[in-house]
Amino acid sequence: MEFTSREELLVALKDSDPARKEKAICEAGTLEDPSLVAHLVDILDDPSSRIRWRVLQSIGKLGASGVADKVLGLLKDTSSQVRAEAARVVGLEGRKEHAPSLSPLLDDPDLQVRCRTIEAMGDIRQPGPEVLERIVTLLQDSDSRIRMHAAMALGKCRHLPALSHLTRALQDSSHNVRGLSAWALGKLGSEQAISPLIDALGDDGESVRIYAFQALSAFGKRALPPLENARATKGASIKPLVETLLQDLSAEDGEEE
Repeated sequence: MEFTSREELLVALKDSDPARKEKAICEAGTLEDPSLVAHLVDILDDPSSRIRWRVLQSIGKLGASGVADKVLGLLKDTSSQVRAEAARVVGLEGRKEHAPSLSPLLDDPDLQVRCRTIEAMGDIRQPGPEVLERIVTLLQDSDSRIRMHAAMALGKCRHLPALSHLTRALQDSSHNVRGLSAWALGKLGSEQAISPLIDALGDDGESVRIYAFQALSAFGKRALPPLENARATKGASIKPLVETLLQDLSAEDGEEE
């Protein structure tokens, strides 16, 4: 540890030497002491964008509860790094009333800002129907990282109107997007997703197969009839996973009885 006492750390947080201040900020984020958040908030207006970014990082590590209102202004910061981290911190608090302040960043020129903002909307869980419909459109974005974050956010929000869009995303060119779309479909819990998820068991991406398997497992005994049908009709590449699912879910069904 760079600082031998809490008092020394607090003094260093306001040091005129940027390097020493940055060390103090980073160390504060590792101490698991939520009371330090108030002291970090006090220096959010530092003229250095690097310092503002570091402060937000440490606040996020310590827990963002109760600070989002003080971070909202940084969503318009001149630094893209700061905007991205501010979006993450606001999202961590999970307050739906902050979604309108975050919404403009869905169109930010910086990719990382857009990704963090989509992630934040997912953490909020109920950002509002207009925001969720905007995120649905991002499943067709030209950048696979945006599509990946959109799928994850829609799953976290359990946005059922996205069902058909996430199903189509199982054919995405990116295995990361396909995998997270399978995960999201499991979160939606609609039985309409079971058949497409069974097909995803034959995906050439291992992570996609894993996500599809886990999603189908989450359906429990509701997945048994479609899986029985798949055992009789699907190709050899899918059958081993179908058999495993049938055994697992049938065993769970027996335990419930």
